[in-house]
Amino acid sequence: MKDSTWHPLHPKNLGEHLEKHVVQGGKVLGHNLMGFDLPVLRDALDCFYAGHLMSKSDVVVDTAALMRSASGNVHHLEDICKHTLGSGKTMKSEDAPRLWKEGKRLEVANYCLKDCQLVYDVWFHGKEEGFVKTRNPETGVIDDIEVMW
Repeated sequence: MKDSTWHPLHPKNLGEHLEKHVVQGGKVLGHNLMGFDLPVLRDALDCFYAGHLMSKSDVVVDTAALMRSASGNVHHLEDICKHTLGSGKTMKSEDAPRLWKEGKRLEVANYCLKDCQLVYDVWFHGKEEGFVKTRNPETGVIDDIEVMW
Protein backbone atom coordinates (compact mmCIF):
# COMPACT_ATOMS: atom_id res chain seq x y z
CA MET A 1 0.00 0.00 0.00
CA LYS A 2 1.19 3.48 -0.82
CA ASP A 3 2.89 5.39 2.02
CA SER A 4 2.75 2.39 4.35
CA THR A 5 5.38 1.29 6.82
CA TRP A 6 5.64 -2.42 7.50
CA HIS A 7 6.99 -3.91 10.71
CA PRO A 8 7.47 -7.52 11.78
CA LEU A 9 4.51 -8.84 13.76
CA HIS A 10 6.30 -9.72 16.95
CA PRO A 11 4.96 -9.22 20.46
CA LYS A 12 8.34 -7.94 21.57
CA ASN A 13 8.15 -4.78 19.45
CA LEU A 14 4.56 -4.45 18.17
CA GLY A 15 3.52 -2.28 21.10
CA GLU A 16 6.59 -0.08 20.63
CA HIS A 17 5.70 0.50 16.96
CA LEU A 18 2.08 1.33 17.82
CA GLU A 19 3.11 3.66 20.62
CA LYS A 20 5.66 5.48 18.45
CA HIS A 21 3.05 5.93 15.71
CA VAL A 22 0.52 7.42 18.15
CA VAL A 23 3.07 9.61 19.96
CA GLN A 24 4.09 11.06 16.59
CA GLY A 25 0.46 12.09 15.98
CA GLY A 26 -0.77 9.02 14.09
CA LYS A 27 -4.12 7.34 14.44
CA VAL A 28 -5.03 3.66 14.35
CA LEU A 29 -7.75 2.90 11.78
CA GLY A 30 -9.71 -0.31 11.39
CA HIS A 31 -13.11 -1.94 11.19
CA ASN A 32 -14.08 -3.56 14.51
CA LEU A 33 -10.74 -2.68 16.14
CA MET A 34 -12.29 -2.39 19.58
CA GLY A 35 -14.27 -5.62 19.28
CA PHE A 36 -11.64 -7.84 17.65
CA ASP A 37 -8.21 -6.59 16.56
CA LEU A 38 -7.05 -4.77 19.69
CA PRO A 39 -8.31 -7.46 22.12
CA VAL A 40 -6.58 -10.16 20.03
CA LEU A 41 -3.31 -8.22 19.97
CA ARG A 42 -3.60 -7.57 23.70
CA ASP A 43 -4.49 -11.14 24.69
CA ALA A 44 -2.95 -13.46 22.09
CA LEU A 45 0.26 -11.50 21.62
CA ASP A 46 0.42 -10.07 25.15
CA CYS A 47 0.70 -6.59 23.65
CA PHE A 48 0.04 -4.22 26.55
CA TYR A 49 -0.13 -1.14 24.32
CA ALA A 50 -3.01 -2.60 22.29
CA GLY A 51 -5.00 -2.78 25.53
CA HIS A 52 -3.94 0.77 26.35
CA LEU A 53 -5.24 1.94 22.95
CA MET A 54 -8.69 0.59 23.78
CA SER A 55 -9.13 3.53 26.16
CA LYS A 56 -7.93 6.09 23.61
CA SER A 57 -10.96 6.99 21.49
CA ASP A 58 -9.12 10.11 20.31
CA VAL A 59 -6.53 8.04 18.40
CA VAL A 60 -8.51 4.89 17.52
CA VAL A 61 -10.85 5.19 14.53
CA ASP A 62 -13.09 2.13 14.56
CA THR A 63 -15.37 2.36 11.53
CA ALA A 64 -17.58 -0.48 12.81
CA ALA A 65 -18.27 1.32 16.09
CA LEU A 66 -18.82 4.63 14.31
CA MET A 67 -21.25 3.03 11.84
CA ARG A 68 -23.13 1.35 14.70
CA SER A 69 -23.41 4.71 16.49
CA ALA A 70 -24.62 6.45 13.33
CA SER A 71 -27.23 3.88 12.31
CA GLY A 72 -28.00 1.77 15.36
CA ASN A 73 -27.10 -1.38 13.42
CA VAL A 74 -24.08 -3.62 12.98
CA HIS A 75 -22.58 -3.31 9.49
CA HIS A 76 -20.06 -5.75 8.09
CA LEU A 77 -17.09 -4.47 6.14
CA GLU A 78 -18.00 -6.65 3.15
CA ASP A 79 -21.41 -4.96 2.80
CA ILE A 80 -20.03 -1.45 3.25
CA CYS A 81 -17.28 -2.04 0.66
CA LYS A 82 -19.61 -3.69 -1.83
CA HIS A 83 -22.13 -0.86 -1.76
CA THR A 84 -19.78 2.09 -1.23
CA LEU A 85 -16.74 1.07 -3.27
CA GLY A 86 -18.14 -1.53 -5.64
CA SER A 87 -15.58 -4.11 -4.49
CA GLY A 88 -15.39 -6.54 -1.63
CA LYS A 89 -13.14 -8.62 0.53
CA THR A 90 -10.94 -11.39 -0.87
CA MET A 91 -12.10 -14.01 1.65
CA LYS A 92 -14.38 -14.42 4.62
CA SER A 93 -12.80 -13.34 7.91
CA GLU A 94 -13.67 -16.64 9.56
CA ASP A 95 -11.59 -18.53 6.95
CA ALA A 96 -8.33 -16.78 7.87
CA PRO A 97 -7.49 -18.81 11.03
CA ARG A 98 -8.08 -22.11 9.19
CA LEU A 99 -5.94 -21.06 6.22
CA TRP A 100 -3.21 -19.87 8.59
CA LYS A 101 -3.17 -23.28 10.30
CA GLU A 102 -2.98 -24.91 6.86
CA GLY A 103 0.21 -22.96 6.22
CA LYS A 104 -1.33 -20.52 3.74
CA ARG A 105 0.19 -17.57 5.55
CA LEU A 106 0.92 -15.46 2.47
CA GLU A 107 -2.72 -15.77 1.39
CA VAL A 108 -3.86 -14.65 4.85
CA ALA A 109 -1.32 -11.81 4.92
CA ASN A 110 -2.51 -10.57 1.52
CA TYR A 111 -6.11 -10.77 2.71
CA CYS A 112 -5.24 -8.69 5.79
CA LEU A 113 -3.47 -6.07 3.67
CA LYS A 114 -6.41 -5.89 1.28
CA ASP A 115 -8.78 -5.46 4.24
CA CYS A 116 -6.62 -2.60 5.54
CA GLN A 117 -6.81 -0.90 2.15
CA LEU A 118 -10.58 -1.41 1.99
CA VAL A 119 -11.06 0.11 5.46
CA TYR A 120 -8.93 3.08 4.47
CA ASP A 121 -10.90 3.53 1.22
CA VAL A 122 -14.23 3.38 3.08
CA TRP A 123 -12.97 5.81 5.71
CA PHE A 124 -11.66 8.19 3.03
CA HIS A 125 -14.94 8.02 1.09
CA GLY A 126 -16.89 8.80 4.26
CA LYS A 127 -14.55 11.64 5.15
CA GLU A 128 -14.79 13.21 1.69
CA GLU A 129 -18.46 12.53 0.92
CA GLY A 130 -20.00 12.50 4.40
CA PHE A 131 -21.67 9.10 3.92
CA VAL A 132 -21.09 5.45 3.13
CA LYS A 133 -23.56 2.99 1.68
CA THR A 134 -24.58 -0.34 3.15
CA ARG A 135 -27.53 -2.69 3.26
CA ASN A 136 -29.91 -2.11 6.15
CA PRO A 137 -29.93 -5.46 8.01
CA GLU A 138 -33.58 -4.99 9.01
CA THR A 139 -35.12 -3.90 5.69
CA GLY A 140 -32.61 -5.08 3.07
CA VAL A 141 -32.63 -1.60 1.51
CA ILE A 142 -29.31 0.02 0.55
CA ASP A 143 -28.99 3.06 2.80
CA ASP A 144 -26.69 6.05 2.83
CA ILE A 145 -25.34 6.31 6.37
CA GLU A 146 -24.10 9.78 7.28
CA VAL A 147 -20.69 9.62 8.94
CA MET A 148 -18.59 12.29 10.58
CA TRP A 149 -15.11 10.97 10.90
